[in-house]
Amino acid sequence: MLRFIQEVNTTTRSCALWDLEEDTEYIVHVQAISIQGQSPASEPVLFKTPREAEKMAAKNKDEVTMKEMGRSQQLRTGEVLIIVVVLFMWAGVIALFCRQYDIIKDNEPNNNKEKTKSASETSTPEHQGGGLLRSKI
Repeated sequence: MLRFIQEVNTTTRSCALWDLEEDTEYIVHVQAISIQGQSPASEPVLFKTPREAEKMAAKNKDEVTMKEMGRSQQLRTGEVLIIVVVLFMWAGVIALFCRQYDIIKDNEPNNNKEKTKSASETSTPEHQGGGLLRSKI
């Protein structure tokens, strides 16, 4: 069976093959095709897929490969970075909330009435008791 993979992720230097039969030999050639034309095919790579029993025996549950270690380490680094960024954002949100709460607390109506009263009392310098005198008629 001949199969062509026409689109490959260009950001990586690898390509995964899927739906391979077990205990089967495969030959892989790589060839680049662009607007300018085709490159010569690479040297053939020959490999054989393992049997299901061989895969299970080769990979013990406690055994971890280096590729898996590298991926988990990269994943952990990314996860830690995301967690740190989220924590800093929450700290910023909490700081802004506290700042706004102090501003709102300072501008409450109860405080404004007291400030207004004291301001009106000193607004008429002639009368120390505050306000204007009423005339009795």
